[in-house]
Amino acid sequence: MKVFVELGACDFETLTPLLMSGWKGYFIEPIPVYMNSLKTNIHNQNLADNAIFEQSAITSFDGNIEMVYVTNPNEQWQRGISHVHSNNGNTSNLIYRNNFTNQKVTVPSLTLNSFLNKHEISRIDLLKIDVEGHELVILENYDWVIKPNLLKIEHKFVNDIRLTNLLTEKGYFVWQEVDDMYAFLK
Repeated sequence: MKVFVELGACDFETLTPLLMSGWKGYFIEPIPVYMNSLKTNIHNQNLADNAIFEQSAITSFDGNIEMVYVTNPNEQWQRGISHVHSNNGNTSNLIYRNNFTNQKVTVPSLTLNSFLNKHEISRIDLLKIDVEGHELVILENYDWVIKPNLLKIEHKFVNDIRLTNLLTEKGYFVWQEVDDMYAFLK
């Protein structure tokens, strides 16, 4: 059975077609309201048998971390811009730049290594990361013992050169589109 891991799933169901095709999916979303919505949607489609849900933030440490999210999103994309609360500019900060009504919430946090160990994941066919500027924090703190066959990473709020160099050094062929970077294991 093929396996995907989606960091920053929100409640968008972007990878549910893979569940329909028999893949096993791990959905990681730190914001409780979005995780609950995602679970409900996947259960209502009778796809929950192959879905695992983790209501946590993946970051550089195990513990707790503060997140910020839009409390009354008017449009779908506004639900997808929750991020680690940071004063150092390492996140998108779209919430603050647009003066969206927001709320902070403290959530459990795990490293990617801890998450994979917790769920006894030994292979990843697809790793999708959309965490609003926290992508490099996650990948630079990952041990790369398990190398995903394919990575799809939003790169709008990270240093493209640093991300490309990291992935290339780990043995990936990398290319990018406007918002997303793809990396295939060579």
